[in-house]
Amino acid sequence: MKTKQQGLRNNFDELYAGHEALGIESIYDFSQEILEYIYDNEVRFGRSKTTFFGGLIFASCRSKNKPINPQDISNYFGEPKYIILATAKQISNNVDFVDNSPINWTAYLDDLCTYFSVSEKTKDKAIEIGEIGENKGIISGRCTRSYAVATLYASTCINSTKDRITQKKLYDYTGVSESTIREIYKEQLGEYNNE
Repeated sequence: MKTKQQGLRNNFDELYAGHEALGIESIYDFSQEILEYIYDNEVRFGRSKTTFFGGLIFASCRSKNKPINPQDISNYFGEPKYIILATAKQISNNVDFVDNSPINWTAYLDDLCTYFSVSEKTKDKAIEIGEIGENKGIISGRCTRSYAVATLYASTCINSTKDRITQKKLYDYTGVSESTIREIYKEQLGEYNNE
Protein backbone atom coordinates (compact mmCIF):
# COMPACT_ATOMS: atom_id res chain seq x y z
CA MET A 1 0.00 0.00 0.00
CA LYS A 2 1.28 3.45 -0.96
CA THR A 3 2.03 5.85 1.84
CA LYS A 4 1.00 9.49 1.75
CA GLN A 5 4.66 10.48 1.21
CA GLN A 6 5.05 8.07 -1.73
CA GLY A 7 1.90 9.49 -3.34
CA LEU A 8 3.17 13.02 -2.79
CA ARG A 9 6.59 12.15 -4.29
CA ASN A 10 4.92 10.68 -7.41
CA ASN A 11 2.83 13.82 -7.75
CA PHE A 12 5.95 16.00 -7.47
CA ASP A 13 7.50 14.08 -10.36
CA GLU A 14 4.40 14.48 -12.54
CA LEU A 15 4.05 18.13 -11.59
CA TYR A 16 7.69 18.81 -12.46
CA ALA A 17 7.21 17.13 -15.85
CA GLY A 18 4.36 19.57 -16.55
CA HIS A 19 6.48 22.56 -15.56
CA GLU A 20 9.35 21.34 -17.69
CA ALA A 21 7.16 20.71 -20.75
CA LEU A 22 5.63 24.18 -20.44
CA GLY A 23 9.02 25.86 -19.90
CA ILE A 24 8.20 27.23 -16.46
CA GLU A 25 10.58 25.30 -14.22
CA SER A 26 11.34 28.55 -12.37
CA ILE A 27 8.03 28.41 -10.48
CA TYR A 28 8.11 24.68 -9.70
CA ASP A 29 9.15 25.22 -6.06
CA PHE A 30 6.10 27.41 -5.47
CA SER A 31 3.80 24.84 -7.11
CA GLN A 32 5.37 22.16 -4.93
CA GLU A 33 4.72 24.29 -1.84
CA ILE A 34 1.03 24.61 -2.80
CA LEU A 35 0.76 20.86 -3.40
CA GLU A 36 2.33 20.11 0.00
CA TYR A 37 -0.10 22.53 1.68
CA ILE A 38 -3.05 20.85 -0.03
CA TYR A 39 -1.82 17.38 1.01
CA ASP A 40 -1.05 18.45 4.59
CA ASN A 41 -4.44 20.12 5.03
CA GLU A 42 -6.33 17.42 3.14
CA VAL A 43 -8.05 19.93 0.88
CA ARG A 44 -10.20 18.17 -1.72
CA PHE A 45 -11.19 19.56 -5.10
CA GLY A 46 -13.12 16.76 -6.79
CA ARG A 47 -11.13 17.14 -10.01
CA SER A 48 -9.13 14.72 -12.12
CA LYS A 49 -5.39 14.73 -11.50
CA THR A 50 -4.64 16.37 -14.87
CA THR A 51 -7.24 19.09 -14.32
CA PHE A 52 -5.91 19.68 -10.82
CA PHE A 53 -2.28 19.91 -12.02
CA GLY A 54 -3.30 22.28 -14.83
CA GLY A 55 -5.15 24.50 -12.38
CA LEU A 56 -2.26 24.33 -9.92
CA ILE A 57 0.24 25.40 -12.56
CA PHE A 58 -1.95 28.28 -13.74
CA ALA A 59 -2.57 29.42 -10.15
CA SER A 60 1.19 29.30 -9.50
CA CYS A 61 1.94 31.32 -12.63
CA ARG A 62 -0.61 33.97 -11.67
CA SER A 63 0.64 34.15 -8.12
CA LYS A 64 4.25 34.57 -9.27
CA ASN A 65 3.33 36.96 -12.12
CA LYS A 66 4.72 34.47 -14.67
CA PRO A 67 3.04 34.83 -18.06
CA ILE A 68 1.57 31.68 -19.55
CA ASN A 69 -1.20 31.07 -22.03
CA PRO A 70 -3.85 28.90 -20.32
CA GLN A 71 -4.47 27.24 -23.69
CA ASP A 72 -0.91 25.85 -23.55
CA ILE A 73 -1.70 24.26 -20.18
CA SER A 74 -4.97 22.94 -21.58
CA ASN A 75 -3.20 21.43 -24.58
CA TYR A 76 -0.51 19.80 -22.44
CA PHE A 77 -2.92 18.18 -19.99
CA GLY A 78 -5.68 17.50 -22.53
CA GLU A 79 -8.29 19.23 -20.39
CA PRO A 80 -10.65 22.08 -21.37
CA LYS A 81 -9.25 25.53 -20.65
CA TYR A 82 -12.36 26.69 -18.75
CA ILE A 83 -12.03 23.80 -16.28
CA ILE A 84 -8.34 24.54 -15.71
CA LEU A 85 -9.17 28.21 -15.05
CA ALA A 86 -12.00 27.24 -12.69
CA THR A 87 -9.67 24.87 -10.85
CA ALA A 88 -7.02 27.60 -10.53
CA LYS A 89 -9.64 29.88 -8.99
CA GLN A 90 -10.74 27.10 -6.64
CA ILE A 91 -7.14 26.57 -5.55
CA SER A 92 -6.58 30.29 -4.91
CA ASN A 93 -9.81 30.40 -2.88
CA ASN A 94 -8.65 27.50 -0.68
CA VAL A 95 -4.95 28.30 -0.29
CA ASP A 96 -4.48 31.72 1.29
CA PHE A 97 -0.96 32.35 0.01
CA VAL A 98 -2.01 31.90 -3.66
CA ASP A 99 -2.91 35.17 -5.38
CA ASN A 100 -5.33 34.95 -8.30
CA SER A 101 -4.86 38.56 -9.43
CA PRO A 102 -4.31 39.02 -13.16
CA ILE A 103 -0.70 39.04 -14.27
CA ASN A 104 0.62 42.55 -14.81
CA TRP A 105 0.74 43.53 -18.49
CA THR A 106 4.45 44.40 -18.17
CA ALA A 107 5.27 40.77 -17.32
CA TYR A 108 3.56 39.69 -20.53
CA LEU A 109 5.40 42.43 -22.41
CA ASP A 110 8.76 41.16 -21.10
CA ASP A 111 7.88 37.66 -22.28
CA LEU A 112 6.85 38.95 -25.73
CA CYS A 113 9.97 41.08 -26.13
CA THR A 114 12.15 38.11 -25.28
CA TYR A 115 10.31 35.75 -27.60
CA PHE A 116 10.37 38.15 -30.56
CA SER A 117 13.90 39.46 -29.77
CA VAL A 118 12.94 43.12 -30.09
CA SER A 119 15.40 45.92 -29.39
CA GLU A 120 15.55 47.78 -26.07
CA LYS A 121 14.39 50.90 -27.92
CA THR A 122 11.21 49.12 -29.06
CA LYS A 123 10.64 47.65 -25.60
CA ASP A 124 11.11 51.06 -23.93
CA LYS A 125 8.68 52.64 -26.40
CA ALA A 126 6.17 49.86 -25.69
CA ILE A 127 6.41 50.54 -21.96
CA GLU A 128 5.89 54.26 -22.58
CA ILE A 129 2.84 53.62 -24.78
CA GLY A 130 1.45 51.08 -22.32
CA GLU A 131 1.86 53.39 -19.32
CA ILE A 132 0.14 56.28 -21.11
CA GLY A 133 -2.74 53.98 -22.08
CA GLU A 134 -2.94 52.59 -18.57
CA ASN A 135 -3.09 56.11 -17.10
CA LYS A 136 -5.86 56.99 -19.57
CA GLY A 137 -7.89 53.89 -18.59
CA ILE A 138 -7.51 51.93 -21.83
CA ILE A 139 -6.55 48.79 -19.89
CA SER A 140 -9.69 48.91 -17.76
CA GLY A 141 -11.77 45.77 -18.24
CA ARG A 142 -9.30 44.26 -20.68
CA CYS A 143 -7.19 41.13 -20.52
CA THR A 144 -3.66 42.12 -19.51
CA ARG A 145 -2.17 39.73 -22.07
CA SER A 146 -4.20 41.36 -24.88
CA TYR A 147 -3.13 44.77 -23.66
CA ALA A 148 0.57 43.81 -23.69
CA VAL A 149 0.30 42.29 -27.18
CA ALA A 150 -1.32 45.45 -28.56
CA THR A 151 1.26 47.60 -26.77
CA LEU A 152 4.14 45.76 -28.43
CA TYR A 153 2.42 45.96 -31.80
CA ALA A 154 1.85 49.71 -31.40
CA SER A 155 5.50 50.19 -30.49
CA THR A 156 6.73 48.30 -33.53
CA CYS A 157 4.44 50.34 -35.76
CA ILE A 158 5.91 53.67 -34.72
CA ASN A 159 9.41 52.72 -33.65
CA SER A 160 11.18 50.69 -36.28
CA THR A 161 10.70 48.50 -39.28
CA LYS A 162 13.51 46.24 -38.00
CA ASP A 163 11.39 45.05 -35.08
CA ARG A 164 8.07 44.98 -36.98
CA ILE A 165 5.90 42.06 -35.91
CA THR A 166 2.72 41.26 -37.79
CA GLN A 167 -0.59 40.87 -36.02
CA LYS A 168 -0.69 37.32 -37.39
CA LYS A 169 2.64 36.42 -35.75
CA LEU A 170 1.42 37.90 -32.46
CA TYR A 171 -1.82 35.95 -32.76
CA ASP A 172 0.04 32.71 -33.53
CA TYR A 173 2.19 33.09 -30.42
CA THR A 174 -0.39 34.46 -27.97
CA GLY A 175 -3.84 33.52 -29.25
CA VAL A 176 -4.94 37.17 -29.02
CA SER A 177 -7.08 37.86 -32.09
CA GLU A 178 -5.94 40.32 -34.72
CA SER A 179 -9.16 42.33 -34.29
CA THR A 180 -8.49 42.70 -30.54
CA ILE A 181 -4.91 43.80 -31.24
CA ARG A 182 -6.17 46.41 -33.76
CA GLU A 183 -8.86 47.71 -31.43
CA ILE A 184 -6.53 48.23 -28.47
CA TYR A 185 -3.46 49.50 -30.33
CA LYS A 186 -5.51 52.16 -32.15
CA GLU A 187 -6.75 53.48 -28.80
CA GLN A 188 -3.21 53.36 -27.41
CA LEU A 189 -1.72 55.26 -30.34
CA GLY A 190 -4.52 57.81 -30.15
CA GLU A 191 -3.68 58.54 -26.51
CA TYR A 192 0.07 58.38 -27.18
CA ASN A 193 -0.22 60.94 -30.00
CA ASN A 194 -2.29 63.23 -27.72
CA GLU A 195 0.52 63.36 -25.14
